[in-house]
Amino acid sequence: LAQLDSTLELTADGLLVVDGLGNLISFNQRLITMWGIPDSATESRSIEQIMNWMMGQLSTPELLLRTASELDSQPESESYDILELNDGRVFERFSKPRREGHDYAGRVWSFHEVTDDRTVRCWSGCERASHPFRSDGGSYQVGASGRLWSAEKNLSK
Repeated sequence: LAQLDSTLELTADGLLVVDGLGNLISFNQRLITMWGIPDSATESRSIEQIMNWMMGQLSTPELLLRTASELDSQPESESYDILELNDGRVFERFSKPRREGHDYAGRVWSFHEVTDDRTVRCWSGCERASHPFRSDGGSYQVGASGRLWSAEKNLSK
């Protein structure tokens, strides 16, 4: 377990690992720093407290809830989202199932800050207007400036 914890600390991404029942297994310091998670939440090791803190930081917390709900019903799926925080920072969120052998054993959530990369080029067929559009395998919300506001993509295809 100590080897796993030290490995989690080597990544540039914030990581959150849960078991098959959704219980917290591990997280790294980068996750705490990125999200500003208070000591009270990390010391309790309560996934509910950590997730509630994270949702309070998001401009659209329903995206986090919707994706989590979809993954609960399809635990073998992978997910990718763009999350905008209330302070203007933008995180990519990846989620993959965690396995022990061939068996589902939980989920790994990875958060990567992309605040400086959020200018979006208009894809073919995309209008630069504030409205959602669909593309192969995902849906995206682009503002009038061409800035990506939210994205959902099914990576299991």
